[in-house]
Amino acid sequence: MSANNSVVVGNVSKALLCGFCLVSFIMPGYARPRIKIKTAAAADEEDKPGWSGTFSFGLKSITGNTNTGSGNADLSLVYDPQTNWKHTIAGSADYGERAAGRGRKKTEMQNASTATYKAEYALNPKDTLIGYVGYESDKIAGLDSEYSAGAAYSRKFIQNKRNKLSASLGAAYISRDYNDGTDGLDETAGRFAVDYKGKITDSISISERIVVLAGNSFTTSRAKTDLKYAITDKVGVVLKHEVTHNTYIPLSAIDKTDSTTKLNLEIDF
Repeated sequence: MSANNSVVVGNVSKALLCGFCLVSFIMPGYARPRIKIKTAAAADEEDKPGWSGTFSFGLKSITGNTNTGSGNADLSLVYDPQTNWKHTIAGSADYGERAAGRGRKKTEMQNASTATYKAEYALNPKDTLIGYVGYESDKIAGLDSEYSAGAAYSRKFIQNKRNKLSASLGAAYISRDYNDGTDGLDETAGRFAVDYKGKITDSISISERIVVLAGNSFTTSRAKTDLKYAITDKVGVVLKHEVTHNTYIPLSAIDKTDSTTKLNLEIDF
């Protein structure tokens, strides 16, 4: 490991430690039961500690004069111990390659991945403290790696059966390395996020997440929209659209804005 990478790892560790120290300082020394209001039947079904998750994937293949293959997958795991704590692990991978024809040399079109861990501590039914770490890579776009760690305060503004709206404000440490000779980034940034989930009909739901990171030398904003049609209680089809805008981009990049659209099969478990 180079001296620069050692400094990056050290700074990420310090930021993560600070974020979780903030959570530990404010929380009491024990885990209080989370306050919930529901029927007895619903309580028997839902108030059980355990894991839940969502997995979605999509595939594409073209053969003939041009051979193209691509695939993507998203996984989210949530552990809810039915206390004030909640833990979420999430990851995604997108890969694609093409060749001029059968037997020709293949070229990567896409090679991107993400991984995050988030810990949440509920102060009350509306206010939550958040600590997180994350990793992101997009080799084809010039981003070799991005490591992040931070803490935030979140508040729920709307919470009913059909609509959920919350916002969070905090700080993060960002470390980026590029693979095309662009100078890397190592700095702290302010972080603002808005999350919305709503049901359009009993079968159609929508979720929107907007995140803005603002540092001394960069601003990154990301908007993610998921439109889901539930085939059954556990299986659905999801149209995913994401737009990312960076003011600090690799030397090999042309545009500061990237967008991705995917149609995936999603399974809840």
